[in-house]
Amino acid sequence: MARPLVTIVNAGIKSRLRDKPRKPWMMPGAIGEIGAMITPDWDIVAWDEFVEGPVPIDWIKSSSLVALTYLTPSWYRSVDIAKQARSLNIPLIAGGRDVIGRSMEEGGLDEVVRAYGSVCTTNLSPGLMNAILTDCRQGELKEHYALPDDASVELVMPRRDLLRPADYFAGWCIRSSQGCDRRCPWCTVGGKGFFRKEPSTLEAELRTIHHWFFIDVADSFANDVGFVREDVLPVYKKSGKRWGTELTVADVLEEDLVSILRSSGCRLLYIGLESVTRELNRKSSRKMAEEVILQCRKEGIVVIGSLML
Repeated sequence: MARPLVTIVNAGIKSRLRDKPRKPWMMPGAIGEIGAMITPDWDIVAWDEFVEGPVPIDWIKSSSLVALTYLTPSWYRSVDIAKQARSLNIPLIAGGRDVIGRSMEEGGLDEVVRAYGSVCTTNLSPGLMNAILTDCRQGELKEHYALPDDASVELVMPRRDLLRPADYFAGWCIRSSQGCDRRCPWCTVGGKGFFRKEPSTLEAELRTIHHWFFIDVADSFANDVGFVREDVLPVYKKSGKRWGTELTVADVLEEDLVSILRSSGCRLLYIGLESVTRELNRKSSRKMAEEVILQCRKEGIVVIGSLML
C-alpha cells in the first residue's frame, strides 16, 4: 500500500504567475519547519510557486493532504489552490501569518474556514501536526486547529532537503527564537510569548548550512538580550560564518549591540524605519534610525530598511 503524501505548497502571487519566475530573496522557512514536524509514516514533497510557477494539478491529485502556506499578497492565489483541491476532493489545510491575522479580525475565522475548509490559526507544534495528520488519515480533518493560549512553542531543526537553496539569494536561514513579548496592535507575532532554540540545536543546525552566509529569521531577534549575548552570539561566532538578521531600532540602541553583533559575524541588519517624516510611536524615530545606520556603517554592517506607509 502506498504511503500517504503531504504536498507543502508556498502560494505565489496570482498576478505574477504568468511571468517567468524570479529568484526570491529568502527561502520560505515554513516549508522546512512543517516538513520537520510531519511524522515518518508520511511522504513529503514541496513546491514554491515563486520559484517554479503554479503547482501542477497532478501534484495535488496525488496528495493525501495539501499543506498550504503563504503571505498576504498571495491570498487570491492561495484561494484558487484551495478551490482546485476541493474540486478534486483532496483535503487541504492552510496556515501562516495571513491566516493567523485574518482569524483575529471580526468574522475572520469564518472567512478563512470558508476559503480553505481547514485552517491552523497559531504556530504549529509536532504534537499539533500529528493531530492534523491523524485526523486526515481518518477522514475527519477539522475546520480549525490551534495551540492553547498557554502552550509552549517547540522550535525544531527544519528539513533542508525539500527546496534548493541555490534558487534563492539567501537560501540558508536559521531561526534562533520565535515570538515576541510585545503587543503591537498590527502584529500577528507578539503577545504570545518568546520561545528560544537550545544552543545545542543551533550548533547542530549550523552544521547543516553549507555556505558562508546565513540569515537568522527570528521574529524579534533581541527580544531577550541575555539569550542573544550568552547563547546565540557565541554559537554564531564559533561557526566562523557571516550572517544577518532583523532588529528594531530601539533594541539596537538601548542594548548597544552593533559592536558585539559585528564581532560575532553579523554583516547585515534589516531594520524598520517606520516613518521618514514623523514618529510612529515613542520607541522609534527617524533620528534613532539614522544613528543606528551610522553606527553600522562604522562597523561595516550593511543596513536594509523598510518603511511603514
